[in-house]
Amino acid sequence: MSEARSSGPFSEIDRIVCGAGYVPEEIAARARALQAAASKHSDEAPLSSTLVDTLLARRGERVALFTGFVVPETFPGGENDGPLGAVALARALHRAGFGVAILTDPPVLDHTTWLAAEIGADVRVDPIPEDPSAELFDAIDVAIAIEKPGENAAGSLHVWDVL
Repeated sequence: MSEARSSGPFSEIDRIVCGAGYVPEEIAARARALQAAASKHSDEAPLSSTLVDTLLARRGERVALFTGFVVPETFPGGENDGPLGAVALARALHRAGFGVAILTDPPVLDHTTWLAAEIGADVRVDPIPEDPSAELFDAIDVAIAIEKPGENAAGSLHVWDVL
């Protein structure tokens, strides 16, 4: 699919995602290295283009968007772009023919539901269950994390992305 369109916009997306021009070069270089590692099995297309093609090949499947980076000590301050990005992506994916649900931390559930209604996103917004069951994951074909941290074995939070 990527051969039929210009890679220019996707190259620019990849460049911006890496922080080119607005984060220290050391950080941008690490982001570029991560993109290169994630792209190592692609046909040299920009990573964002490869992700779009991979996702569009799964059109019609059920997508769950996980969001909510709630840090109890600073809440309600701090979380603002994860839910908005999830809602915008959910609307686009729904329009592209995917079944979409947003799963978010309970403290930002009302906020996320309001955002979805405000921009006309016809998607379900549910709280992430405290004890996710196999049933939840059986209902998901594609999971995408948007500014959603995950905890490692030592209890440290890391941002994770799954496609």
